[in-house]
Amino acid sequence: MKTFWEKLSTYFQYDEQIRRIINTTNPVEGFHRQVRKVTKTKGAFPNDMALLKHIYLATENISKKMDATASELEPYCTAVMH
Repeated sequence: MKTFWEKLSTYFQYDEQIRRIINTTNPVEGFHRQVRKVTKTKGAFPNDMALLKHIYLATENISKKMDATASELEPYCTAVMH
């Protein structure tokens, strides 16, 4: 029990932004959730190619968001690594 508490108290010594990095959900799961959200709202697709195009465009938009998030978090990641 003491070891758990030591780890937990160490966790709370980090800045809030760094704790957000530590708690970030798995990027693959987040990506999957976003693609599912986009395809679910569409309903039905006329053919497989239409679905693939829709997923491709969603992937492009998701990638842009992920790049923006990564650049915002970069200073905090650098602080953790040093």
